Amino acid sequence: MSLASSFIDSGMACVAAVSANPKFRPDGASGLSDWAKSQSVEHFEIADVNGAEFKSLCERVQPDTLLVEWHQILKTPTIDLFPLGVIGTHPSQIPYGRGRHPLHWQIVMGYSEISISFFKMTSEIDKGPLLLQRQIQCDLSETIHSLEEKVSLVGYECGLVLADQLLKFGSFKEIMKPNSVGTTWRKRVVADVEIDCRMSRNSILRLVNSVLPPYLGAKLVTKHETLNVVEAVICNFFDWQFHQIGAVLDFREKSIVLRVDDGPIELFFKEPLSQELRACNFVFPPSHYL
Repeated sequence: MSLASSFIDSGMACVAAVSANPKFRPDGASGLSDWAKSQSVEHFEIADVNGAEFKSLCERVQPDTLLVEWHQILKTPTIDLFPLGVIGTHPSQIPYGRGRHPLHWQIVMGYSEISISFFKMTSEIDKGPLLLQRQIQCDLSETIHSLEEKVSLVGYECGLVLADQLLKFGSFKEIMKPNSVGTTWRKRVVADVEIDCRMSRNSILRLVNSVLPPYLGAKLVTKHETLNVVEAVICNFFDWQFHQIGAVLDFREKSIVLRVDDGPIELFFKEPLSQELRACNFVFPPSHYL
């Protein structure tokens, strides 16, 4: 939305805003209805960006370019509907980190700097000619929400640059041709967000922060239930070093203090803890409960 806002603020007209139908949206995604209303832009919801419905809409409103953040791969006939091309954005240092959940992976892996990349889309995932790339600093306390906000702000600034190119030259300037180098990150699965007490406190903190609600949330798997973690805090506990990894050090109304690899950490939950859980004195690795 920040990219589209920058194009509008540069004097360009937005002829339509298109969202995926709610039942087809990926985890944590929201639609564009509120943004479209704020910009007085007509809003549409569709099931398939490569389908007849979207093609019919494009033929009616006659757009020159498409600014896209979409969960589907756009096929060549869809891309060809736009004379000036389709502009994609991806929050990684393209050609590295193509693919799924780039912000999640970069938080989990402890990146101190990420990039936001803009490219001319092709039918291959995140492999079109690079148009612009900017760096963003991040730290240990970064959450998925704080990083999304940073990406949005830098995305707006980059959008002004791209819009200026289009207004001055009638096209976008390519700074790097497509190539086969780089990496492609896979789709996240539930096992990727399960907390293992053998992990370090910082690793657990980064994991929790990478999938905060409305995303699926980090999971603490126990004997009686699997809980969604809404916050993690590195804490102190007077005799933690004499407890085994996985030991429950304390229970509070909506939190539990665990001994993990390098010390104690407090995990918070949305709901009060059950009596069955409060009877546990140890949390094993997730695979133990399979």
